[in-house]
Amino acid sequence: SSSPVGEYVIKMGEGSVTNQYLCLVDGVLTITPAELTVTVADASRDEGKENPEFVLSYEGFKNGETESVLTAKPVVSTTATADSPAGVYDITVSGGSAENYVFKYVGGKLTVNAVIQDVVDLMSVDKAYDVYDVYGKLIMKNAKSLLGLRKGIYVVNGRKVIVK
Repeated sequence: SSSPVGEYVIKMGEGSVTNQYLCLVDGVLTITPAELTVTVADASRDEGKENPEFVLSYEGFKNGETESVLTAKPVVSTTATADSPAGVYDITVSGGSAENYVFKYVGGKLTVNAVIQDVVDLMSVDKAYDVYDVYGKLIMKNAKSLLGLRKGIYVVNGRKVIVK
């Protein structure tokens, strides 16, 4: 059960058979690689932050083996960067290898959460910003503050702002 992947000859002996016309033919036992499933856990983070360290889990190791038998560890990637807007992004896994395993990869999802910035941080005092409603309609041009806006959700400098 602990032999590596490969082909092994199965020898037959005559045993107690005395028939002179007996023809013995060797057989072949083929041990194929076991399937190892590598899954990346779903993750989340806030906008403007770096991606978290992604967590892999393995299912299918044989004979008490562990990650130590991997000749190349799987690599995790996503298109999301620190500058990516809020949304859900695929996390993919690829590139692992091991002598006695074939790999099956199960991807995950990275959720980038929207962050509502404090208006003080969002609006620089030496600049003016256009303020839009959530439908893209211009509400204020060259605004230096949000005073006078009704309660609601607005877009300022590409960021969602809630006025309470």
